[in-house]
Amino acid sequence: MRNALVCLLALGALLVPGARDGHGQPETRRLTAVTATSAPVFVLPDNTRTPLRMLPPGTRVRVLRDTGGNWLRIEFPDPRWGPRVGYIERKNIDMSGPDIEPPPPTARPGPSRPAPPPAPARRAGFHRVWIDANVGYARAGEEDYSAIATRQINGQDARLQADYHLPPGIAFEIGGGVMATRQIGVGVTFSSTTQEDPAALSVEIPHPILPEPNATDTDTTDRSLERAESSLHIHGAFVSQTSDQLVLRLFGGPTYFRVQQDAVSNILYDQQFLPFDPLNQVDITGSEIQRISYDEATGWGFHAGLDVSWFYTDALGVGFVGRYSKGTVGIRDPLTEVDADLDVGGFQAGAGVRVRF
Repeated sequence: MRNALVCLLALGALLVPGARDGHGQPETRRLTAVTATSAPVFVLPDNTRTPLRMLPPGTRVRVLRDTGGNWLRIEFPDPRWGPRVGYIERKNIDMSGPDIEPPPPTARPGPSRPAPPPAPARRAGFHRVWIDANVGYARAGEEDYSAIATRQINGQDARLQADYHLPPGIAFEIGGGVMATRQIGVGVTFSSTTQEDPAALSVEIPHPILPEPNATDTDTTDRSLERAESSLHIHGAFVSQTSDQLVLRLFGGPTYFRVQQDAVSNILYDQQFLPFDPLNQVDITGSEIQRISYDEATGWGFHAGLDVSWFYTDALGVGFVGRYSKGTVGIRDPLTEVDADLDVGGFQAGAGVRVRF
């Protein structure tokens, strides 16, 4: 029973390194080091016991109590259990260290410095020049129009009519511009659209002698008639760039139009009749086609649109564009032989490549 009590008291001393010794003397906190080849540490000052740990040379320990005998009570680092307390023979310890562990150095107060200003938010990169190339869909502003000619045949009015239809076609364009600021720029775009379809023909031919009846017939041209529009769009641009990848460009301005058009200049027909009988028949046999050149059909208008671009690298990306344009060009219609106005422009939508630098 007495031996068990001694062991419990020794264990309490091991677990409480800051306790006073049995004579009421306070413990020290001397720093020192093991100098022997290997130094055993015991739970009690008895070298016949099994050591708690063998300390290698140079191990840093703290001397907790020095009673002047052969034994020192120390705190040592245990690789497995952390800081532990035990007894070591004085001959294995260098006692030349300081009496107490020096306090950790404290920073000397210096002059206060103002906190640095917060870093500005990163702005998207500024690119001064852009180049676009697109291919897409074109819808004419005026899909249907007619040319009606009235001619005198045998002293009576005959009517010749050509009805044109412009279905959706293909649009190609290339353009570019320069940014004056991060949001404002100017640019130009050249676009070309093509639409083609046969023209519907109709005639109303009077009887050579009798006032009634008139003979009529309808047909179509034997080939498709083509309209090609070339447009030079001059625009101001407002750019919204929320990141390096996504760029929105709103643009608008004047447009110069040039048109090349296949037009019906005459409708050919055969007529059969009896001189003094109301029999009167006419059959369309063909038509004559004349090409109105670009130099003959020019005019001004306007346009507005939106471009949305996404850049995969700093300089190269893809984009989508939508544009509406409207204008008027004057021509000399070959069927009616009078001046006429053609409505040009329309809606275009396309996609293509974007380059910036």
